[in-house]
Amino acid sequence: RISLYPEKYETRLILSNNVSLEIRPIKPTDERMLQDLYYSLDKQDRYYRFFSPIVDFRHKKIQPYVNIDYSTDMIIVAIYENNGNTKIVGIGGFFKTHIPSNGELAFTVRKEWRGLGISKFLLHYLATIARELRYNSFSGSILLQNKPMLHIIHNSGYPLIGTQIEGGITTFTIDITKKQK
Repeated sequence: RISLYPEKYETRLILSNNVSLEIRPIKPTDERMLQDLYYSLDKQDRYYRFFSPIVDFRHKKIQPYVNIDYSTDMIIVAIYENNGNTKIVGIGGFFKTHIPSNGELAFTVRKEWRGLGISKFLLHYLATIARELRYNSFSGSILLQNKPMLHIIHNSGYPLIGTQIEGGITTFTIDITKKQK
């Protein structure tokens, strides 16, 4: 079941460098921009995001990311537009898991756009949306070498309610109903 596009989640983000980004739920028409984002990732970034150096982002593989059920899952894109050139510079999302009220969390930000607060914003924005959809927690898996992502989760202000380290991977769960700081 695909629910109606939720316009209410459209907003703007002004970065520390005064660049304005369009923030909104992903749409099926974003397929090419999403492919461009994923193909722009280097081997290490693809490994951090997908846990493999995956390079196949053809139509069939990208469809589950652009055709989502907004009533249970959410993907938010950060879009930069300059002189008619539009591209996704960041993406974050959560998907319903087998655990009630829990969403699996994932992010990707273009290398040249990192360090500007996009991931932090996406995490908090997704948590706000998730709470509206009756989620209580986010979980995910992060490679131990992915220090920036570990830093974002550990400094998110949401309490860790579970972590496990195994085989070079940290699995975490954060409580998105209790923001600290």
